[in-house]
Parts: sequence; structure tokens; C-alpha cells
Amino acid sequence: MKNLLITILALIIATSLWSSCKKFVEVGQPKNQLTTEEVFADSTDASAAILGTYITMSSTYLGLCSGASTLYPALSADELYQTSNNTTNSQFYADNVQTDNGTINGFWGAGYKYIYAMNACIAGVNTSSGITVAAKRQITAEAKFVRAFVYFNLYNLFGSVPLVTTTDYQVNSVAPRASVTQLFTQIISDLQAAEAGLGTNTGTNDRPCALTAAALLAKVYLYNGQYAQATVEATKVISSGNYSLQQNLNSVFLAASNEIIWQLDLAGVNYTWEGQTFVPGSSGALPQYVITPGLYASFESGDQRVADWIGVNTVNGNNYPFPYKYKNNASATDPTQNYVILRLADQYLIRAEAEANQGNLADASSDLNMIRNRAGLLNSTATGQASILTAICNERRHELFCEWGNRWFDLRRLNLATSVLSPLKSGWKATDELYPIPVLQISADPYLTQNLGY
Repeated sequence: MKNLLITILALIIATSLWSSCKKFVEVGQPKNQLTTEEVFADSTDASAAILGTYITMSSTYLGLCSGASTLYPALSADELYQTSNNTTNSQFYADNVQTDNGTINGFWGAGYKYIYAMNACIAGVNTSSGITVAAKRQITAEAKFVRAFVYFNLYNLFGSVPLVTTTDYQVNSVAPRASVTQLFTQIISDLQAAEAGLGTNTGTNDRPCALTAAALLAKVYLYNGQYAQATVEATKVISSGNYSLQQNLNSVFLAASNEIIWQLDLAGVNYTWEGQTFVPGSSGALPQYVITPGLYASFESGDQRVADWIGVNTVNGNNYPFPYKYKNNASATDPTQNYVILRLADQYLIRAEAEANQGNLADASSDLNMIRNRAGLLNSTATGQASILTAICNERRHELFCEWGNRWFDLRRLNLATSVLSPLKSGWKATDELYPIPVLQISADPYLTQNLGY
């Protein structure tokens, strides 16, 4: 009963924050919100406000944080194609996304709603007289972690975006695009504060702890070319003893997996939206989304990830492989899988790439081989920095396929998008590696500019 009451409270607070930030970047003062004194009267209410955001993040059908960041970048990259004639999805597959595409407007709107909620939490907690200093530190750190996570994903989808750290509608409605340097400075600052302010892992991974912040910070540092710092943060996570690689690949995405660093609880939904979207209703049904022949053929012989993480339906004599990391497409029982955001295997590959870029090739190869061996493969034969970096990139392709846009983001950050995608996508342009800023946002904010090529 206590958990039910907390969930109800979280939903009420989240709805209040949600309604207060509709079109938060572009319109006037929020209406009908609970006052700060009501929402942040004590640490229970303040914590529930963040919990309510998690519930919204996980329960929104194919939202920014519930499957869309996997599906659409996978179509844009070289991972998936669709078997239906969905014109919106066709824009992603052809890398010809239009500025009025409703999906990208959904990405943008959801991202800034989450950011607004975290800004409100930070402001409300720190002006509350009913919350202890220790609780303020913990809740503020968690809110900063979530804000950094959302900004990191918006950056990878759109490039430089407006940087707003306040709930002041007058400031937010005319916010220009921040520079990439400004964005990364804020993201890193938030994550450093989160790592310092969050407690240690207490056996649950549906709320971030200090190591969760370290894991995301390692990834941010890697993307920003700060390889020594990425190595330090990834090592904190790997060496902590709190997590371990699941040797059975079918156990990696189970809710109880010790490999998971951070996951979103399904909050009453008994399957992930990715599971519902990718897994066909029967063994004879045509999958809606199919793994591309290039990706399917690129796995080495004996790679256990093919057997355990890819399903294959045969329809009219043709084989259609589909993502099968999440097994359930519907369920009436308690879920065995939640929605995994950060996991240990990525930390090994982050550290491997960071070490290779620093010339520490033996250490890089050791981390690379941890992931290869877990997949049933022999050690990599790559030697030399360039060769090892290529091997790591390939391993990321196979370990992290159809997972949080990793392949799409890797192609961009490693300057591989044009060489890989131009032979596959008719009309490909280098500027296609970023999605356009939604036209509705451009129209609402006079200081917001469009990405090149749109």
C-alpha cells in the first residue's frame, strides 16, 4: 500500500509539473501548477516528483526515453528497415527527415519537458524549508543527473540545442542554441555534481547512484574526446564490484541482471515498448522492423549474440531477422524485463576506446576481448592503434545494436557516417547526420536557428 501511495503521489506531482511546462521553451508563463511549497514540502514529495518523471519517461509509447531513441536512429543508420509503408518512418530510413516531422517534434518536446521538471525540482528543493540539507543534496544531484542525460541525448539527435537551467518562461521562450562547448560544459558539470551528491548503490538500479553518474560521465567524456577522464570514470564502475557481465546473454536484459547500471521500471506496463514494437505476434508473422542484411551478415560465425539477441521469422520462404534483446511483446504477468539504459558492457567498450586513443593498446585489447569472449568469440587479432580502434567500433556495432541509438551516434562522432551510409542511402548528404530542428520550435522562438542542410 505504501508503494502504491508513493506511485500515486508521484503521478500527481509529475502531472502537475508536466502541465506547467507545455511547450515550455516557446510559450508564456506556465499555468495551473502546484506551488513550490506544495510540491516540495518535504523530501518524500520532492523525491516523488523525480519518480513521476521516470514513470512518464518509461510509460510513453515510443517516446524519447522509451524506445524512440532506439527505433528511429536505427532506421537512420544501417541497422533496421521497415516492412510497412509508414511515410514518417520512411523519412528516417532515407535520411530525409522533414522539418515538420511529428516524431522529431516529439523528441524535442519531451526532452524539454523532462528538463523543465528537473529545473523545477532543483529550484524547489533548494528553496524549501522542509527538506534537510542531506536530502537537498541527494535530490538535487539526481535531478542534475536526469537533466544531463536528457541534454546528452538531445545533443546527439540535434547537435547544439538551447541550454536552459531555469523555469523562467521569459528566458526560456527566447533561448538561442548553445554552443557544443557550452552544452558539454553543463552536462559534465551536472554529472560531476551528481556523482558527488548521489549515494552508493543500495541494491536497486532503477534510481541513479554515484556509479550511475560515473557511467554516463564516462560516455560523455568519450564523446567529447577526453579519453583520460573517460578511462577514470569507466574504471570506477568496472572496478566497483557492484556490477558484472552476465555470461548468459539471455539474462543481460532481465530486470534482475547484475550487468544493469540503470534501468527504468515499467511502472505497471508488463513489456517494454521496444519488445512490443520489434517482436512479432507469432512465429509466422512478418516483423514490422527487420535487421538489415548488412548488419546481420556482419556478425562473426559463432557469435552467440545472433542466437540470443536476434529472432528470425520465416515468411513465404524468406527469413526476417528482428531485434530480440527484449523478449516480451505483451504480457499479463509481472514483467521479467525493465528498460535498460546503461549497462556494464558499454563501460568496457568505452574504456577500450579511450585506452586505445591514449596508446594503451594492451589494456584496450583486454577490455575488447572481455566483450568478445562473453559473446563466444576468440580474442581479437587486431594489432596497432588504428586496427584496434576499428575492432572496437565493430564490437560496439554488434554489442549495442538497436540500443539507444549507439550506432547512429558512433557513425557521427567517429566521422564515419558519410563513408558508411552514402552507398546505402540514395541522396545522402553529410548534414543528414543531425535531425532538423522542428519547424514548430523555429516558428515559436525567434532566436532558434535551423541545422545546416534543412
